[in-house]
Amino acid sequence: MPEALPEALQAARSIADEFYRAKALTALADKLPEALQAARFIADEFYRAKALTALADKLPSALMPEALQAAC
Repeated sequence: MPEALPEALQAARSIADEFYRAKALTALADKLPEALQAARFIADEFYRAKALTALADKLPSALMPEALQAAC
């Protein structure tokens, strides 16, 4: 299954609706720190905040400053 994770991230990134993209990225967050990078590109502040909130407890501590920056 780990070999499918890059494809899952790519599929999540390609979801046009930001609500569903945020949900997909948060579902992948515990498997892929790259979900933070994708969440940063959610333009709608509400959905970006929801995605970042869900990611926060799953990200390695080294990525927390980046998550905080994305939230601003």
